[in-house]
Amino acid sequence: MSDRKNKPKAKSKESLLSQAEMALRESEARYRELFESVPVGLYRSTHDGKFLDANTIIAYIFGYPDRESFLALSAKDVYVDLTERERWQSQLESEGTVRNFEFRSRKADGTSIWVRDTARIVQDGYGQILYYEGSLEDVTERKQAEMALRESESRYRDLFEGVPVGLYRTTPNGNFLDANAALVDMFGYDDLESLLAAPMIASYVDPEDRTRWQDLIEKEEVVHNFEMRFRRVDGTIIRVRDSARIIRDENGQVMYYNGSLEDITSRKEAEERLAHDALHDGLTGLPNRTLFLDRLEHVIKKTNRSGDYAFAVLFLDIDRFKLVNDSLGHAIGDLLLIAISERLQNSLRPGDSVARLGGDEFAILLEDVNDAAHATRIANRIQVELMQPNILEEHQITTSASIGITLSKDEYKDAEELLRDADTAMYRAKALGKARHEIFNPGMHAEVTSVLQLEADLRQAIKDQEFRVFYQPLVSLESGQIVGTEALLRWQHPQRGILPPGTFITVLEETGMIVPVGEWVLRTACTQNKAWQDAGHLGLRIAVNFSVRQIQLKNLPDLVRDVLDETGMPPETLELEITESVAIKDAEQTIKILNALHEIGAGISLDDFGSGYSSLGYLNQYPFEKLKADRSFVMDIINDPSDAAITAAIIAMAHSLKIRVVAEGVETKEQLDMLRSQDCDEVQGYYFSRPVPAQQLDKLLENMQIIPKSENK
Repeated sequence: MSDRKNKPKAKSKESLLSQAEMALRESEARYRELFESVPVGLYRSTHDGKFLDANTIIAYIFGYPDRESFLALSAKDVYVDLTERERWQSQLESEGTVRNFEFRSRKADGTSIWVRDTARIVQDGYGQILYYEGSLEDVTERKQAEMALRESESRYRDLFEGVPVGLYRTTPNGNFLDANAALVDMFGYDDLESLLAAPMIASYVDPEDRTRWQDLIEKEEVVHNFEMRFRRVDGTIIRVRDSARIIRDENGQVMYYNGSLEDITSRKEAEERLAHDALHDGLTGLPNRTLFLDRLEHVIKKTNRSGDYAFAVLFLDIDRFKLVNDSLGHAIGDLLLIAISERLQNSLRPGDSVARLGGDEFAILLEDVNDAAHATRIANRIQVELMQPNILEEHQITTSASIGITLSKDEYKDAEELLRDADTAMYRAKALGKARHEIFNPGMHAEVTSVLQLEADLRQAIKDQEFRVFYQPLVSLESGQIVGTEALLRWQHPQRGILPPGTFITVLEETGMIVPVGEWVLRTACTQNKAWQDAGHLGLRIAVNFSVRQIQLKNLPDLVRDVLDETGMPPETLELEITESVAIKDAEQTIKILNALHEIGAGISLDDFGSGYSSLGYLNQYPFEKLKADRSFVMDIINDPSDAAITAAIIAMAHSLKIRVVAEGVETKEQLDMLRSQDCDEVQGYYFSRPVPAQQLDKLLENMQIIPKSENK
């Protein structure tokens, strides 16, 4: 009996069920407490997306006031893009789980957020899907930060690739970490990978550039506009300008170098071309005046430092170069200048310099010259070289030069002075017959000063009307009468009296003053001749000389026509005289002007025939009606059989061309008789009258029969 009292009582079935329910409720409470307390949204949903359960956090994530409001939705209601739901479900069903699946979701107020979903399939014991359960986390801020970072990276990359200069990052020892397309192209690589495989330092043409660059960036932390040369992958050299800086980490350690490279090859080449062009002649490539003077200044200083050092300067002017330009054209003239420049260079020693100063003028610097004889030997060698024929486009041209020489002296402190004195000596050589050299001496300065003073006096003479026209009669050998006069220019100098044209005409020509003076002579002569005609000397002709400057005036025919209209003088009583040198200068234009003058009615005469080219071959191309044999033939016509024969030949050949002949410089009766025997047409000279003012010629015109009729032809 005692054993039954101590044996525990069996629990009832109802009691056991009650305990299980309590345990379940406690478990559910713990689950719900955990379900609600986790910091992420939790959910369970059916296969078709209906939410079975969710915690309060998930309602908060989607902006709903409570979980019940959220549970009223389906998964399709929260997806912005349903294709994302389809991808999520497909992955879940194929793999059983989905981890960190990110998609855009729609909140209660319509705004979108980014969420991250991790889910799994829950099955029963038979493998049937009961539901999906998972967790959702709002990752909007992170996604926005990532997107902002990607946008920033994209903008950086766009800028990195879009700028027209090469950008790079390198390690401190010169290995590429990154580069843009512009740098890849600049170095000639096919792609970025090929560039990154080649160390930047290997591209330096001069390793010293890298050393200097490295020293500078380590000292200053930055490098600005550092210029150097790089070798491209194909071996060509480019000029670049580098700007770079050091990038350090938070501990101050060097991470890499950031930099930019600009290809300045074209600009540097252009600068070098401009610098070269600024100091060299564009046609010949020789140094120009500026560079020559700079070199001359250098040797002057060298001479001043060393008393035993000497040099010389040669100033060259090509003889008759203008004739080549005018007759054959500027293209041939340019070719001749190029040929001359090459010959000058070939004539010099190493170390000597030749420059083109402009036009047909050259200068040579002879360094280490012992004495004047040394300089003249080189000048002679140059002359011999220049006199060799040049074949230029089927034209054979032979040249020479007038050369002025200046020797270095202690007195010279300025390059311009040396060049000026060599120029002065050159003009002396040209005046003495050309194709020669002259060494400068101080006396030449006086001559130059005199010419400058003469130019100033001539300008004043025009202003003060100091010029006069004298007249010399032209006599017909057929009638013995005065048939015309030649108008000759004189200068009534206030101190020196009457000056002949030989003392000043060259300066008038060189300065262009001959144009206004020549117009004045033409108008004065025509006015005077018309007065003589009105006085009864009908048909009296007047001859007026035209210079090369005047004959090149395109409006000359209009000027002559105006003067004839103003004075009323008949055109056929005007004779216009030009010399041979004027006739052949720009022959085509000269013939055109002369034909226009001839059409007006004026006669055209060739003056001083025989003093220049002495060729009758070209006469039929011009409208010449008369030629005047130069006084040099008449002077010795009695004593020199050659001159007599030449004069006779000139007269005969001119007559064959229907051109009348005038003999100048007749001073004796013997000369007159000889010319009469050779059938000369007209004469003039001191035998009849010197050039005289109009008032004095009036007396000669009172008796037109200046040669007795008994002596006529």
